[in-house]
Amino acid sequence: MKHAAVSIIFLALASLACMTTVEPYATYPADTPTASTQTAIIEEPASGAVFEIENQKSQINNCAIVIASQSLHLRAQPSEKSQVLKYLYHGDQVKVLAREPRWWSVQAGNKTGWAKAEFLQEAACQ
Repeated sequence: MKHAAVSIIFLALASLACMTTVEPYATYPADTPTASTQTAIIEEPASGAVFEIENQKSQINNCAIVIASQSLHLRAQPSEKSQVLKYLYHGDQVKVLAREPRWWSVQAGNKTGWAKAEFLQEAACQ
C-alpha cells in the first residue's frame, strides 16, 4: 500500500512539474483597449508549490513624456549595460509599445528601444 501512495504522490508532483509557468509581470501590448484580468500560474521549483496570481491589466495610454531632469537613454535592450540608441530629453514625447515593471519599450522618432519606466510619465498623445 505504501508503494501505491508513493506512486500517486510522485505522479502528482510530476504533473505539477510539467505545468507551464508564466511570469507574474508579463509585458502587455500598449494598445490594449480595455481592462481585463489574466491568471498566471507560478510554480516554485524547490517545494513544488503552485500559485495562481491574477494580473489586472488596465487601459494603457499609448504615449508618455520624459520626466528625467537631464537626459534619458533609449537602449537596445532593457538593461543599463545595453547599447544607447538615442538620448531623450525632459519633455520629449514617445510612443509606448510595451511595458515591463522597470522598462518600457518606446518609439522615439525613427528609433525603437527601451527606457527606464521611472523616467517616463503617461501622457495624452499629441
